[in-house]
Amino acid sequence: MNKIWMLGLSLAIALFSCTDPDLIGLEIQPQSDRITINSLNNDGAFLSLTSIVEDSVKSDENTLNLLGAYTDPVFGDVGAHFSTQLLLSESAVDFGDNPLLTSAVLHLTYAGYYGDSTQQMQIEVATLDDRIFIDSSYYSNKVINASDVLASHSFYPYDSEPDTLGKYSLKIPIDFLGQKILDASSDDLTDNTAFLEYLKGIQIRTTALSGSIVYFNLKDVDSRLEIIYNDSLEFDLIMGSGAARINHFSQTHQLTDELAVQSMGGYNLKILLDKDLISSLQDSLQAKPINKATLTFHQTNATEQLSPHPSISLARMDSSGSKLFVTDFFEGSEHFGGQLDNNQYIFNISKYLSQLISEELPIEDLYLMPIGASVNANRTLFTGELELDITYTEF
Repeated sequence: MNKIWMLGLSLAIALFSCTDPDLIGLEIQPQSDRITINSLNNDGAFLSLTSIVEDSVKSDENTLNLLGAYTDPVFGDVGAHFSTQLLLSESAVDFGDNPLLTSAVLHLTYAGYYGDSTQQMQIEVATLDDRIFIDSSYYSNKVINASDVLASHSFYPYDSEPDTLGKYSLKIPIDFLGQKILDASSDDLTDNTAFLEYLKGIQIRTTALSGSIVYFNLKDVDSRLEIIYNDSLEFDLIMGSGAARINHFSQTHQLTDELAVQSMGGYNLKILLDKDLISSLQDSLQAKPINKATLTFHQTNATEQLSPHPSISLARMDSSGSKLFVTDFFEGSEHFGGQLDNNQYIFNISKYLSQLISEELPIEDLYLMPIGASVNANRTLFTGELELDITYTEF
């Protein structure tokens, strides 16, 4: 009859911790049907953790666009702004002879925020100096110049009344841009190809630190530039799925000894697997099926305004430097895990560990990474504790 053994590997890691300086490697002591393996390496922890700067993230045509700038007490200054095209809502636009501007308002539909929304935000809108393209890839550290300031505006996030559908919008008066549209020639208004030569797009950016990063849904039908002319006529420019949109992020990266994952091109957490540990597991578990293996990380020091990621992901780095999901990721979130629960993120790495033990995969560095790094501003701090628990079958 098969015996089911529990192999619990408890790694209390503070980057270079050990529990017993007199024991090197792994000591295995069967106790009934249970085996416990402790981290007892005097030369250092079996797994070491390091915060690594992620210099940029892909940030074009995201579901949300981010705006704001504030000082994080741990991470330093963080900031977000975005550039977007404005598209004609119809072709061959004709405003008639000498159209008179009544009003022009830029509507941006709110989709959430991160930080302290009670502090006022100061922003400006400027025209792009160069074209951007929806079929090109852009990363968050890409500099897009925008020099001609069209409007300045101050506001408190969500300080508006919802519409009949319960949606909130930021409304920015921008008459100068409205008049620029009305002044366009008929050739400029033929179609969006011609119009984007006339108006390459706009950039919305902060002009001072505030307390939050605000999320906008530019694909929402109510996100638009509304132009009212000749008292009652209306024309909209849109920022929907056909428009190029780019998030731009900035970080001071002042983290010192803390262990962290941060969105917006902040930090990943690097996990260095010890070769002696894997070698010992290979000796102990070769040809013994692994029923389950979980890796547990502990979140700490969150606040109500600076909350941790609701979920994070685990990837491996191959020999070319590319980050790839570990095998268990493709089994689905219910199997893989990674959701925050009781201040813990638990990952099922059964298939991945089996591949390491059978040497189907080489020993590679692992990385904890934020999910949705281009569409949220979350950051997560970790303790140095890490647990690897393995259950396997002994024939």
